Amino acid sequence: MELSLELIRPKLSIGIKAISALTVVFWVPVILLVISLYFSFNKSLLMEGLDNVRTNLKGASVVYEERSKNLQSVLEQVTGNHDVRDMFLRRDSMKLQELLLTLGQKNTHAEILVAVNANQKVLSRRNGKTGDIIILGDALSRTLMTGVTVITTELVSKEFLALEEEGLANRIRDIGIAQFVISPVRYGDEITGAIVAGILLSGESWLGNTIHNRFGVEIALFAGETFESFYLHSTASLPRTTWIIGQSMPDGLKEEISLGKPYFGELGIEGINHITAFEPLRDSRNRVIGAIGVSRPAKNTTLIVAQTIGKSLLLVASGALVFAIIITVIISLDIKRPLNCLLRAMGNFEKGEMDSVIHLKTGDEFELLAQGFNDMAESVKRRENRLKKHYQVAKLLISTINLEELTDKILNVVIDVTESQFGILYLCRNEGQVLAPVVHYGCRADLPVLKKGEGFPGRALADRKCIIVHPREKEKGQMMEMGFIQFPLEEIAYIPLISKDSAIGTLVIGSTRRYSQDEQELFTYLGNQISIALDNTVMHRRIQELSIRDDLTGIYNRRFLFVRLEEEWSRCARHDEPLSVLLVDLDNFKEVNDTYGHTRGDEVLRSVGQTLLQLARKEDIVARYGGDEFVVVSTNMDSAEAAAKVNEIVAVMNNKKFPWSEKKITLSVGIATYPGIHVESAEELLHTADRAMYLAKAGGKNKVVASST
Repeated sequence: MELSLELIRPKLSIGIKAISALTVVFWVPVILLVISLYFSFNKSLLMEGLDNVRTNLKGASVVYEERSKNLQSVLEQVTGNHDVRDMFLRRDSMKLQELLLTLGQKNTHAEILVAVNANQKVLSRRNGKTGDIIILGDALSRTLMTGVTVITTELVSKEFLALEEEGLANRIRDIGIAQFVISPVRYGDEITGAIVAGILLSGESWLGNTIHNRFGVEIALFAGETFESFYLHSTASLPRTTWIIGQSMPDGLKEEISLGKPYFGELGIEGINHITAFEPLRDSRNRVIGAIGVSRPAKNTTLIVAQTIGKSLLLVASGALVFAIIITVIISLDIKRPLNCLLRAMGNFEKGEMDSVIHLKTGDEFELLAQGFNDMAESVKRRENRLKKHYQVAKLLISTINLEELTDKILNVVIDVTESQFGILYLCRNEGQVLAPVVHYGCRADLPVLKKGEGFPGRALADRKCIIVHPREKEKGQMMEMGFIQFPLEEIAYIPLISKDSAIGTLVIGSTRRYSQDEQELFTYLGNQISIALDNTVMHRRIQELSIRDDLTGIYNRRFLFVRLEEEWSRCARHDEPLSVLLVDLDNFKEVNDTYGHTRGDEVLRSVGQTLLQLARKEDIVARYGGDEFVVVSTNMDSAEAAAKVNEIVAVMNNKKFPWSEKKITLSVGIATYPGIHVESAEELLHTADRAMYLAKAGGKNKVVASST
């Protein structure tokens, strides 16, 4: 039933309506103006601050490289000296120690000074320690290979620093960060070694103080072995500083640096917003090992807005008040009419008129209320329709016992009922050790098999409860780029399928919208119904498999053999196509049982059955005929091809060794091929192969005989 708006005279108090209208009309322009001005000023100040810290970061980078550049000049001058080359050629540790001591006195910031040979082995340190091998990423090996001076930043351990000086090791917590200059020493065309000079950045304030004095900003140097373990190694030594040695890298900064990207923006540190600029630090292997950046406190935007635009706001507020009084009179005339329309629609809906729709074009909150009512009515109707579909789901799930057909129907129905755009049905395999995707919708086909408990599907099944995930925007983009989904999903539900305490699998569905509360309650119902249907179908398939499979070998049994042989005989006889029967018998099998026991005999039977199954074609029928006899039925295989296949089987078994037996397991095989021989039935063809097998036995065993009659 559709309602039209009929305007009637208001009955509510005009005073209440006037006050409401006055409040809305007066404060909305004022608030909007304040918000607009606040964000405008804030954006301008932020952009100005970002430009400044970007410039400061460039200057900080120059300071960061200053000492290593100077150190490079010194080292290249030293390594080019003829006397120094002779020291390396002679491996004169004493002279090299004196050289390093002199370098350290002149370049006090070079706290690490080591002379190494061409094999990266230490020839001398200032403290006289020698003999260990130095590895600095691939920087040192690159210098020794190319003969080019390398400047690099690397992480160093306590053990590394302790070899140089115990005091250096005490300056770091577990790892440190240092700049290294590695200058090669040549003797003719040969590189005989290198001098390694390092500037330990952890725990020292020279860099932070220099940058603060030059640019008026604070510096922060973070480093760590993993992104999760990044902490502050160096900053300025100020009375009150933002950054404290040992503090962890903020999460927002860590996310960008872990991707190898620079970070420019605001960071909340100790409750105060700071404008920051950071660049990732990479070692000689191009791995991100930390970040260097500068920061300064953000300006107080609220105070600036209050001081700058306070008078303007007062003027606008006065004008808005006058305007509100005028508008109040107009609005009061139309408040009651849409309310009555809403009340009438609600009354009709309460009586069961589910098609009630309200058409309000008032341009205010009443129009939103009307739309909300219409949405609610539509939601109730959708819920009723969904309940009807639930009944259809229950009927559909018992409509087939074919597993492949059932899984397709399950996913199609669930996608339809939940109005989803994405779905995957995982079933347990290998006794519940893996989850294999069997059907999917809205995603790529090559989905991976999950291990037990792996990912959200595995976790939902292990916890036996539905998990609902809201992917972040970055995750949605990554999933679409990888082809995992075709739509940017807003919500994904992982529904465990459990029947009689047995894990069946996991149903995954996703939607471009958030699932409603009643839809989430539906997930449990769907999971229970689907679990029961799948459990029954899987149990039916298992019963079928048990009825046609041999318990010991796992291949087809005698009953199934006769059924399929009759079918293939009828088809081949009708179309005059070749049909070969191979009857395989184990030689001296009784001796195996008598000598080694029936357990070993069973092992041999299983081995023969699996060998036949592996060597047979996919379309061939491999069955245990009885005792130690096996049959292979091959369609479209003539006598020559059958003989070649049998010879291959016999050769494989002759080469197969059992550790508990010195004797080989040999086979006697009889072959009968239609229409090469004249037979009238499948049974006669099988008996012909049986006679050929006995001829092989009589001929000395371990033979193949093909019947010609």
